[in-house]
Amino acid sequence: MDMAPNGALRILVVDDVPDTHQRLTNWLDSQGYRTIGATNGHQALEVAAQQNPDLILLDVMMSSLDGIETCRRLKAQPKTASIPVILITAKDPADARADGMMAGAAEYVTKPVSREDLLQRVEAVFNGQQSPQIDVQRLMQEVGHTIIAILDSALVWLLALDKDEQRLVSEMLITTGGAAEEQAFLNSTGSPEATALSIVQDTPLAHALLTCQTAINLPIDTLQQSDATLPLYRAFQRLDIHYVTLVPLIAAGHTLGLMVLGYYQPQDMDTPRANQILSAFGNQAATALNYSQLMAGMRRREQETQQERAFRQMMLDTMSDGLVVIDARGRIKFTNRRLLRMTGYPTNYLEGHSVGELFHPDDRAEVIRGLLSEHATTMKFDQRLVTESGKVIPVLIARSRTPANGLDNQVIVLSDMTEQKQREHELERQTGHITALYQAAQAMTSNLSLHELLQQILNSATEVVEAQGASLFLVNHEFDNELIVVAAVGEKASELIGLRVPLGEGLAGWVAREAQAQLVTDPSGDPRFFSGVDEQTGLSTRSLIAVPLVHSDQVIGVIEVVNKLQNGVFDNDDMRLLESMARTAAVSIVNARLYDQAQRRVVELATLLDASEAASSTLDLANVLEHIVRSLNKNLDVARTIILAWNGPKMQLASLAEVSNTYWLDSPLRELVAGSVTHTALNEGRAHFTTLRNLRIHPADQEQLEVAGMSSLLVAPMRHKKTVLGCVCLWSSTSSAFTTKDAQMIEGVVATWLNNRPRVTLIADTERAALTELAQHLLELPSVCWVTIHDWQPGQAFTSQVYEMGFIEWTQRTGPNLSMAQYPIFQQVIESRHTLRISLSNLQPDMAEYRWLNSRGGRAALLVPLLLHGVAIGMVLLTDITERVFDDEEIRLAQGIANVVSNALENARLYQSLESRAKALESAYSELQDADQAKDQFIQNISHELRTPLIHVLGYAELLADGTFGVINDEQRDALHSIAEKGQQVADIVEDMVAAQVQESQTYDRQSTDLTLLIQTVLEAHREQIQTTGLELTTSFPPAIPPVMVDPEAIAEAFLKLLDNALKFGSGGEQIEVFIRDTEGPIIQVAVRDYGIGVPQAEQKKIFQRFYQVDGSATRRYGGSGLGLAVAKRIIEGHGGKIGVRSKLGEGSIFYFYLPKVDLQHKKSTGFLVERE
Repeated sequence: MDMAPNGALRILVVDDVPDTHQRLTNWLDSQGYRTIGATNGHQALEVAAQQNPDLILLDVMMSSLDGIETCRRLKAQPKTASIPVILITAKDPADARADGMMAGAAEYVTKPVSREDLLQRVEAVFNGQQSPQIDVQRLMQEVGHTIIAILDSALVWLLALDKDEQRLVSEMLITTGGAAEEQAFLNSTGSPEATALSIVQDTPLAHALLTCQTAINLPIDTLQQSDATLPLYRAFQRLDIHYVTLVPLIAAGHTLGLMVLGYYQPQDMDTPRANQILSAFGNQAATALNYSQLMAGMRRREQETQQERAFRQMMLDTMSDGLVVIDARGRIKFTNRRLLRMTGYPTNYLEGHSVGELFHPDDRAEVIRGLLSEHATTMKFDQRLVTESGKVIPVLIARSRTPANGLDNQVIVLSDMTEQKQREHELERQTGHITALYQAAQAMTSNLSLHELLQQILNSATEVVEAQGASLFLVNHEFDNELIVVAAVGEKASELIGLRVPLGEGLAGWVAREAQAQLVTDPSGDPRFFSGVDEQTGLSTRSLIAVPLVHSDQVIGVIEVVNKLQNGVFDNDDMRLLESMARTAAVSIVNARLYDQAQRRVVELATLLDASEAASSTLDLANVLEHIVRSLNKNLDVARTIILAWNGPKMQLASLAEVSNTYWLDSPLRELVAGSVTHTALNEGRAHFTTLRNLRIHPADQEQLEVAGMSSLLVAPMRHKKTVLGCVCLWSSTSSAFTTKDAQMIEGVVATWLNNRPRVTLIADTERAALTELAQHLLELPSVCWVTIHDWQPGQAFTSQVYEMGFIEWTQRTGPNLSMAQYPIFQQVIESRHTLRISLSNLQPDMAEYRWLNSRGGRAALLVPLLLHGVAIGMVLLTDITERVFDDEEIRLAQGIANVVSNALENARLYQSLESRAKALESAYSELQDADQAKDQFIQNISHELRTPLIHVLGYAELLADGTFGVINDEQRDALHSIAEKGQQVADIVEDMVAAQVQESQTYDRQSTDLTLLIQTVLEAHREQIQTTGLELTTSFPPAIPPVMVDPEAIAEAFLKLLDNALKFGSGGEQIEVFIRDTEGPIIQVAVRDYGIGVPQAEQKKIFQRFYQVDGSATRRYGGSGLGLAVAKRIIEGHGGKIGVRSKLGEGSIFYFYLPKVDLQHKKSTGFLVERE
């Protein structure tokens, strides 16, 4: 209990009557108490909350806010609920006592106040004594003694009704005989404390309780009628009491019990005065009993309340959350122990302070505004709680207030979120781990390239363990005892790429050898840690983890992570996570390698196919070589590709084609020679050009052009704001490629390019894409095949070559030559016929190959021989600007392309050879045409020269034979007939020759012709000739043969040639046959058949050639010029038809031809005599 500074207890006196207030104050002051005054209930509430007195004397009868209500409000406020209250009342003691106890008062004093009584009750309260029960008993005893005195009763007994137990309980017993008699009476009833009563039994006591009617002067004999009341009867009889009056005690309509009055003699109760007195005493007894029951209930409830309050206090003090109660102004009124433990403040320290002091200074205004807001009764939000030591704790605020009390009583719950935040952080961390592991697993099934996958793995690794950087080592497939850093992330990552670590050395080498993950929290104390990397990069390694990448029980690499973020240190959990990820990563890497190999194989095959198609699609060697070198440059991602041809007799390699697309970060330097075209252009700030034809060309320019295999060079300065930043060099294989106009135009192109990039200050810092754009634009100019771009600063004696792009070929002229006497490594490739890789790092600076490679800005090269039938015919030379290691797939692709190049070169050689032969054949053919033309002219001339005399000879012979010139004898006539016959044979030969000659240029007068009639006419005209041969002629002409569109005279001549042929060579048979057939198609077939000597199979196609005879002797036996069938063939084919023969030697022949019909709507076919070919 708190005391005033001088040790006196403080008592708040509340009374609105000044005299009473003063008197009470004086009495208390005289006893050493310290008093505080208040004149009304509202003031009392405020003073009590502020001063926290040890006791409150509270007058009940006050205006505005009476003492009972004031007491209730005091008990409702947490800060004043524990202050004991003594009520001072002038009301009926029982009513005042009941109301006061219900309101929470500890004691009451009845006015007029007795000083001794007041001080006694105050002392009792401070000493923790409770007197309500004593007072009730005294009150009931006072009532009992009064009844005995006024009503002349021998006994007054108050029984309380216990409805739950259905019994009457003795509350007070007074007899005229004193305490001993009273105890004996109670013992006689069967129980020292209670008399059992069943309300349902038919007894006088039960009847009085049930009917609520007073039973006056009831003889005790009525009690012996029931076993339940028989003990009571005996008890009354011992006291010599013969009559009893039973008075039901009723309050507020409820039966509380029974008052029993015992008499020796019957009493006169019939008068109104007697009934009034009995009723008054019954009411007083009922009030006293009611008050007793109320006090018992209050004591029970107070005990329960105290137990509940203690339990609640225990709950508040042991709850896991802090609790604060604040008033309307945000002042702290209560805090539980949990909050004090959270903040570190002592007990009661925070009470009276602003609740904002508990929160972070940056949040206080917002918190107070939110807590005192009237717009919501409940709100939740995260805030920062500040402890006494200044530590910040994340808390979740939940507030609630009772609307009936406004903002006077607001409860705030502060939940410490530290562990939850930590759990959330851990959950986020674990989620990040799982996400990273999932991403790594996803990479395993994705189609990422190996490079992309390695970066993904390292990004996931740093995210999983929250590392600053990571490196990925893979076992060198060329040297199994070495690891190579193939990917890195974090600061100075680029400097780690390519780092080589021997197996077993350093932490990564140890992990790879032992196949065990390692966690190093103090690298300086671990002998396996290699500090050289830190020294090289300037980094500082605090902790690191290295885990092996294992696949199929083989270590394929190592993942190493360094330095946990926020100056943390890796732990075993990090190592386990990284090991888990490494297992997935190993599978991913193997899969990616297989995928890359498959993709590269596809690219390799596509490139080979493309090169093969290019080589087979054209015989233009220049186009083939350009396609191949560009394809190699792109698909192998090299800087330069050159194809060289081997000249064995001269022991030289001659350049055939070269392509380059190179961007240097470490630019090669080009010396500036005074007077050279580059030096002049840079220093004068304008374009200059030169050519090998220039007799005054500078020696440095001449050497530069000859080494490059070029003929012309134009250099244009790159001038920006009057400052020359560098130059572009345009190369051409044409001697007169550039003019002054070209120079001015190129200067304009360069100036436009620079104006579009105003921030360019160094050409060397320009992005590759921009330089590529400029070079491609310049290569579009006529005659330009090569472009180089150089960085330069005024005063420098050299330029830095930044970019190069171009293609040139030397298939029609001589390119740069390399003498094998100076290039022994190149010669070794030609002689050994094996591919070889070289690099500047393994060449001596005085070697020609070193100078050649270095002069072209290369750092490594792949030399692939061109083989044809096992013999080297040249070489493909691939260069790169890095110390590149060409793998097996790249070498295989280069060798495959080299084979295509070899075939292309051989095809070009064969093509040149074939072209030479073709020219020779063309010349010979031309000569044959001339000879054939001369032959035709000869035939034409000779036929003309023979035809005229033959006409005269035959004419005169016929005249002589007819006797025109006189009579001749028979011998003479026979001779003339012989002359005429032989002359006619010569005439026929001449006619055939003329006909054959005419057919070369003859045009036909086509008309609809009845072919049957035409054939019959020819046969009829030559019937005599047929009869002369002795052969029988048979014909087969179907009716209604469709007409044909032909020249009748020409077709008649062609048919006659076949008929003559049958008559001539069918003489060994008995007949000849002529057929006409209407086929199922749009043609008519005509055939002449003989049964003569036949034509050998091998000769059947030749007999239609001019002057051809199957047998040289046939001419002598059968005569003829060998032109008849040739003339017939030309006529038939001239009409769109076809002629042919079917023959067997010794069995005869069938000569036939087809002619098209006029009307294609033909009738039913009459079939083929000879099947169509």
